[in-house]
Amino acid sequence: MDLSKYPIKSIRDKIEKVNNILITTHFNPDGDAIGASLALLNVLKALNKNVSMISPNELPFFLTWMKSATEIINYEQQPHIANEKIENAELIFYIDFNSIDRLAKAGDSFHVSSAYKILIDHHPDPEEFADLIISETKIGSAAELVYEVIKEIGFEEFLNKDIAECIFTGIMTDTGNFSFSCAYPGVWENMSELIKFEIDRDFVFSQVYDNYSESRMRLMGYCLNDKMRIIPEINSAIISLSINEMENFEYKPGDSEGFVNLPFSISGLKFSALLLEKEDHIKLSLRSKGKFDVNKLARKHFKGGGHMNAAGCEASMSLIEAESLLIEILREYMTELQ
Repeated sequence: MDLSKYPIKSIRDKIEKVNNILITTHFNPDGDAIGASLALLNVLKALNKNVSMISPNELPFFLTWMKSATEIINYEQQPHIANEKIENAELIFYIDFNSIDRLAKAGDSFHVSSAYKILIDHHPDPEEFADLIISETKIGSAAELVYEVIKEIGFEEFLNKDIAECIFTGIMTDTGNFSFSCAYPGVWENMSELIKFEIDRDFVFSQVYDNYSESRMRLMGYCLNDKMRIIPEINSAIISLSINEMENFEYKPGDSEGFVNLPFSISGLKFSALLLEKEDHIKLSLRSKGKFDVNKLARKHFKGGGHMNAAGCEASMSLIEAESLLIEILREYMTELQ
């Protein structure tokens, strides 16, 4: 990847001139968000910087095995500690999101910070909320982009097995275990470099994909048997879960990871959505196959966003209303979904 259009040298200069550095990522962080952020955090720790990481909320349990994951500050649980870190920060890295709104309750504190801010992201149309924006939409994951930045800065000497496994986790999870967003040669070249650090690929895969509870597996079965709604005339599937249903299966953050993709095992489906009821809103995860752009749908109808084939958004209404509205909207795209 050619990063020459960005003032990469200035990033190294900023890092070398400051001591208090902060890293943050988006609300409901996934494997890419955590893997990319922890890779950068551990490189900066090797430089003996006073570096911390804040997550807007709790991270999924199946990502807590990564190096330094236990040091992540949960903004929802520790707002006073988090705000003190933000206030004292001289340099802030935003990882894997394109809008300050993705920081949820933490957004206001980060927005007013006087620290120099650098965004490293691969989502389209990033908002102007950082001093330096490194945005590459053609790359499959933020973790791979962070890896490229680390190399371009000249910090390769600090890479090790632990950091390589963080990067590998981000790439693996954001490409659906290398099933999409990885058709370009660069990702495989980077993978070959990471493997040289003797990363334990079987261990990483097991920690991420074979580390769930029995209740999560039963919830998945319930989704497929009782909650998956197929709308054949628009080649779409919708799974919706209420708060009570999730509580019945002892739901924990991250338990629904991957559920939105399950319907795509059905031949001919072009669109899938997972709707989760929260206390004050409905969270929608949208996925598509082919050229149907869920990013545009999410932006136009729900003020959300993401990638062409994967996006997220929220709706302030009941679960039934949100599902009905989504189906109504999808019917407007009937031609594209054929």
